[in-house]
Amino acid sequence: VSGQSDGEILLDGDLPMAERIGAEMTEGRISVLGEAGPEAGRAMRGGQLRIETHAADRLGLAMSGGLIEVVGNAGNEVGAAPFGAARGMTGGTILIHG
Repeated sequence: VSGQSDGEILLDGDLPMAERIGAEMTEGRISVLGEAGPEAGRAMRGGQLRIETHAADRLGLAMSGGLIEVVGNAGNEVGAAPFGAARGMTGGTILIHG
C-alpha cells in the first residue's frame, strides 16, 4: 500500500478477500493493481476507484456518487441495494470493460 499527499492510494496485488475497498469514499483516488474483494466501492459518494483486473460481487453497493472503473469483469449484483434496503445505486458511474 502506498499513498501520496495528493489523495491517491495504490494497492498493488490481488485482494480477493479484502472487503469494501473504497467504502464510503467521498474524494480522492484508489487504484487496485489486481483483484478486489466483495462490496468494493460500497456507499461511495465521490472520488474514483479503479480496479485493474476483476471485482467480486456487489460492486458499488448503494453507491450515490463518484466513479468506479473495472478493467476486467465484475461479479453479481453490481450497484445493488444492501440487504433489507429498498434502493441500490442512486448516482455515480460504474464502468466495466470486461
